[in-house]
Amino acid sequence: QNFCLFPNPAQNWVNVEILSGNTQTPHTVELLTLYGGLVDRRDLAAGETITGLSLAHLSAGIYLVRVSAPGKKGEVLKLVKE
Repeated sequence: QNFCLFPNPAQNWVNVEILSGNTQTPHTVELLTLYGGLVDRRDLAAGETITGLSLAHLSAGIYLVRVSAPGKKGEVLKLVKE
C-alpha cells in the first residue's frame, strides 16, 4: 500500500496519508461511491503527505478512496462511513 486511511470506519472526517517513499510526486485523492461516482477530489503537490476529506454530508455506507500519481496505476481502499 502506498497510502492509508484513518480513522476507518469514520463518521465526519477521514484523513488520507501518503506513506513515506511515495511523496516525491504529486497525487490525486478521489472519494468515490461503490458505483464509481466521484464524490470529492483533492490534488496533493509533491511533498504533501496528508489531506482530509469531509464525510459529514454523506450517508452511512461503504465508499472507495483512490489515490493515483502520474504514470502509475491508482490504488483503492475501502472506507466505511458510519
